[in-house]
Amino acid sequence: GLYYLITNQKEEMLNKERQEAYTARLKCDTAQAELDAITDEIQKTRALISELSGCEEQFVKLKNEKKEAIKQSGTSDAAKILELEEAIAGCENQIKEIREAYTVGSEALRLADEIIRFHTQKPIAAKDKAVVISLKGSISVEERAV
Repeated sequence: GLYYLITNQKEEMLNKERQEAYTARLKCDTAQAELDAITDEIQKTRALISELSGCEEQFVKLKNEKKEAIKQSGTSDAAKILELEEAIAGCENQIKEIREAYTVGSEALRLADEIIRFHTQKPIAAKDKAVVISLKGSISVEERAV
């Protein structure tokens, strides 16, 4: 009886291990199938991207060619395109000038703040200070002995 009990338990353990191995193999096969499907999808997507490579540049080129053809036609559309291009160029020039004026104004404001700070400081005994502003917009404070 003891032999039968031991061999029966071993057989049950072997059956359990076989079942676990079978389940693990099914999970592995399923995961491999999913991996293969994803790999195929990646390859298809890469092929599609490759086919579309350069399409944006080609679109811009064709759009510019079409615009030039319309401009050369001498029609009212051509006149309108030229008028709009001139307006765009004018706006871009204004934007450039406004940015330059803003930069200069910001620097002038900074210099004014420096001058105000300088004049609101307490004087230092036995020394005299002078503010020097160059034509290029730089500012310096020079100390001179009295």
